[in-house]
Amino acid sequence: MQIIQPILFGIVYAFIEERYIRNQVHATLRNLFSPYRILYFLIFLIATYTTPYKDWIAYWLVSMSTEDIFYWIVAGEKPYQWTWYYIVWHGIPIIDIVEITMAVILLAVP
Repeated sequence: MQIIQPILFGIVYAFIEERYIRNQVHATLRNLFSPYRILYFLIFLIATYTTPYKDWIAYWLVSMSTEDIFYWIVAGEKPYQWTWYYIVWHGIPIIDIVEITMAVILLAVP
């Protein structure tokens, strides 16, 4: 799997989330293991089931970061802390920095 696929998956899902899911499940998004997050995970798992484990984790992290970044772009809002595990510092979601850093490390390690 090339890195472009998880990026595209994240972008497409950001549009879907902002347009169709946001209002219906915003309250459940506060839960780390909400049905919304489980559905996202399952769709990504099915789409990438043949990827080696280490690469799969890196691609998952890239996809989640991409989805988050594009969600805020599509929503036209500056990121804000809406739950305990989504920490934002000066408009930058810390989790995105962590996810991208971890993905780079995983993809760099042979």
